[in-house]
This record gives sequence, structure tokens and C-alpha cells, in this order.
Amino acid sequence: NYGGTSLPQIIRIDDFNNPNPKKIVDGISNGITAISIDRTNNYIYYTTAWSQTLYRKKLDLTGTEDSFDIGFETYGMCADQNGYIFLGQAYGAAVKYDPSSSRVVETYTGFLSNPWDVLVKGNYLFVLDKSSSEGNYPITRFLINDPTSYVGYGAFSPGTNQGDFYGPNLFVAILNKKFYITDGDGWSLAKLVSMDDITGSGWKTYGSWGTGQNEFEFFSSC
Repeated sequence: NYGGTSLPQIIRIDDFNNPNPKKIVDGISNGITAISIDRTNNYIYYTTAWSQTLYRKKLDLTGTEDSFDIGFETYGMCADQNGYIFLGQAYGAAVKYDPSSSRVVETYTGFLSNPWDVLVKGNYLFVLDKSSSEGNYPITRFLINDPTSYVGYGAFSPGTNQGDFYGPNLFVAILNKKFYITDGDGWSLAKLVSMDDITGSGWKTYGSWGTGQNEFEFFSSC
């Protein structure tokens, strides 16, 4: 959201009927690149552009803001039920980060080339790879407790056939059983992908690039 300082903000609302908006973060000049909620410990985490810092604040706005020097830029993150933060480490890997000890406790490489958004479902970590490179896949699934166990899916193509991705960048509607992924290049191609699992079963696409009905211009972060 933009307002107040005319710079990016993070605003919490209770629900759409009774929003009760509360400003959590205001005036981030570099822009926000990723946000995640630790629902177990009631924290919100976020990162900003051109920064190697992970920020944390309480959802109820008590206390002070914490910061962690993670040593890399990130454009995607998610928190699991144990309070670990999973981050897409721009250009090379995804990591499991422990805020309680301020350190990376696991690294996931697999086929990854330009990892972007990440999502935890059950015992697995799913990572979107935004751009094509020899041997990589648009989406890779890792076993969280064994980074050497992984499988990739899809192909880099501008089409809409099953498995075709051009530049997958965000998991959306993350609490659903299915996977919903925004896909595009940021200037001429866009679609929303729905699928059941890493095999691509239940594959469906919706929309195209543009500003009209059934058209999208997706952001590449946050």
C-alpha cells in the first residue's frame, strides 16, 4: 500500500467487513520485496530491495523492530509452523533460516538458477525459479529435512500447455490445497496457473497480459 509518506507501507486489517486498519511499517524508500507471517509466534517478516537485511515486527505492534543480517537479497519467503523462515536466495539457492540463532541452518540448491518465491507445504519446500538456465526447472520440490532429495517440474515456454512456464515468480492463495502461481515476464506475458501437485495434475491456466477483463500485469515480488 502507498499513502501517508507516499512510500510503500505494510498495513494490517482485521477483515473486509471491519477492517480496523493498523500501519505496521511505513515509509520504505527501497520498496518491499517479500512478506511472510509467522502465525505461531505472531510476527511479520519482510525484506526490502537492494538490502541484505531481514526485518521482523510483532503483529500486535508491541515491542521494537528486529533486524537480521542474512547476507543476501531475497524476493520470496515463507514461515513454517516452527518459526523457521525459508528464503529464496537471489541467484543460487533457497535457505532455511533460524531467527532464534540468527543463522542459516539448511541450504537447498538442486536445479536452482534464479530462485524467487518459496512455499512450505507439509514436509516439502517448493521453490519457483524465475528464469531459464541449462538444467533447471520452473518449480522444484525439496524434502525439507533432506536437501539432497528434490524433483523438478515444468519447462520454460511462453505457451499455456501443461507444464509451460515463462517466468514463475509468486505463490498466491497459499493456504489452499492447490498451488496458485503467477507467471509472466513483466511486460508482455502473464497468466495465473493452478495445479494440484508437483506432477502438474489438475493443470489450469487463466488470463493473459493486459489491463482489461481477464488480463493481468503481475508484480515480480511481494
